[in-house]
Amino acid sequence: MNKYLESYFDNTKRLHLLLTLSLLIIIITIGIPSNLRYIKGVFQCIVIVILSYILYKNYIETSKLETIHKDMKNKMKEKGNKDYKNNDDDKDNKENDTMDMKNNTIASYTLCGFISLLLLYFTYSMFF
Repeated sequence: MNKYLESYFDNTKRLHLLLTLSLLIIIITIGIPSNLRYIKGVFQCIVIVILSYILYKNYIETSKLETIHKDMKNKMKEKGNKDYKNNDDDKDNKENDTMDMKNNTIASYTLCGFISLLLLYFTYSMFF
């Protein structure tokens, strides 16, 4: 699990850097004068491609994380039934880990929603 978490965090870090780049390109696109329509169109297409890639990769990574977390949780339950001692500190740590993973998953899916709204708005504004 730790290897996958490191991979997940590295991948999402790269995606957030790409998101920052796309937001910078959006700001540049807004500042381009209207008489340079070709250049503005190229920048808009670049932004749409980058946002689509970010949305796809973020959704795939989050769903993988959620699946692995469920599998790990089921393995812990099975292992806990066999040789688990009722220690309150262990229970608190497991509950905190579960809440952290749940919050991370919710935040990631929320980011997917905002990226899709931005993508739809930017595509709409490109044609109208």
